[in-house]
Amino acid sequence: MKKDFQKTGEKIEKLLPKLRQECLAFLSEELSKKGSICFDDDGPDDFDPVCISYDGGAHPEYESNVFSTVFDVHLGKNDKIELTIEECDDYGIERCTTMEVYDIACLVYRCVYEIE
Repeated sequence: MKKDFQKTGEKIEKLLPKLRQECLAFLSEELSKKGSICFDDDGPDDFDPVCISYDGGAHPEYESNVFSTVFDVHLGKNDKIELTIEECDDYGIERCTTMEVYDIACLVYRCVYEIE
C-alpha cells in the first residue's frame, strides 16, 4: 500500500515535464524580447538570488558547487538559453533540474513584471 507522500510524489512527477516545457517557453519568449535578463541588487529589499547546482564541468570531483548563484539568463549560440553563474558565463539551462528552471522562470517573471 502506498503512503500519501508517495501518491503525491507520483502526481508531481507526472507534471514536471509540463512545468519544464512551460518555463522554457516563457524564458524563450522573454529572452527573445530582451536578449538577457540580469539579476542584480537593484531589486526590492526582499530580493533573493537563485542558486543552482553546478555540475563542475570537466572537473566535477572538485569544481562542483550545489549553491552556485545565477547572475543572469541570456540567449547563447543558436538561441539556446544559458546562464551566467559563479563558475561559468555560458551554462546551459538544460543542465538544471526542473525545479531550478522553475525558480529561474519565477525570478525572471518577477524582474520583468513586478519590479519594472
